[in-house]
Amino acid sequence: MKPGPRVSVITTAYNAEAFLASTIRRVLAQTFEDLGDVVVDDGSQDGTGDVVRRFVAEDPRVRLIQHTNRGLAASRNAGIRGARGELIAFLDHDDAWHPQKLALQVALLDANPEAGVASCYSAVTGADGAYLGWRFGGRSPGGSDHDNLR
Repeated sequence: MKPGPRVSVITTAYNAEAFLASTIRRVLAQTFEDLGDVVVDDGSQDGTGDVVRRFVAEDPRVRLIQHTNRGLAASRNAGIRGARGELIAFLDHDDAWHPQKLALQVALLDANPEAGVASCYSAVTGADGAYLGWRFGGRSPGGSDHDNLR
């Protein structure tokens, strides 16, 4: 195992300039801090790479991988190859995680060493941040109240 953070976040991005800074800030604001964010730019034609380079210059936890456009699966695979963490967490460029997402999931995996995957429901929001509902059919037992997602 390569030395690195406990969790490698793999953030895939394609023409994500408008969303990516917010997404990366949410990763770096996680209450679980032993992480790295490997951002994979899938051949973007906008300023996606420039956005990531600004974070790379400010925070050593952020890394950039760029390649020609190959699609989501190839980008995730490139991120996995570039990951240094024990655990992998996938994140799309326009998603925003609850601040405790990784802390809760890592604790769950630690408490259940036989588990290989941790998952969660997603709150769906509009462009203005307004709560629209839950993805995958409703609240999960013990799930977070949507008002606490910001």
